[in-house]
Parts: sequence; C-alpha cells; structure tokens
Amino acid sequence: MVSAAFHSPWNTSIAEPAIQTATNRSTTTGTEAVTHAIVVIKPVRQPYDWRALALAVLPPVLGLALLVGIWALVSISTSSSIPS
Repeated sequence: MVSAAFHSPWNTSIAEPAIQTATNRSTTTGTEAVTHAIVVIKPVRQPYDWRALALAVLPPVLGLALLVGIWALVSISTSSSIPS
C-alpha cells in the first residue's frame, strides 16, 4: 500500500532499455566470425497528461478564489471592521 502513496496510478508504463546488443554468428571457411551490432531504440513519446495537471492545479486555485470571494462579501457587510 505504500507504493500507492508515492507512485502515480496513471504512470504504469515500464521503461524500455535504450540500447540492445544483437549478435550475429556466421561461419566463413571454417572459422567463426562474430559481429556485434548496436540497435538504438527510441523511447515512445507519451502525450502530456492535461487531466493530471488540472486535478493538481484547479482545486487550490478554486479554493483561493472562494476564500477571496467570501472575504470580499464579509468585508462589504461589516463596513470597517474587516479590511477589504
């Protein structure tokens, strides 16, 4: 249960290795020749997660806006006891 608190449930992709080594073995006239090739694998680009950004940013912004709105209404109704 600890991993649920520290890892995002939306990020379930497992990182792929960036480089793989391929070995081709061939025989030429009785001797064994080994060739190595390096294959570079580009990571798949994931689209930006706008929903997670909205869930992280909107609640604090809306809470602050609500606080300022309530403060403005209370300061209008109480005249000079609460600063506007």
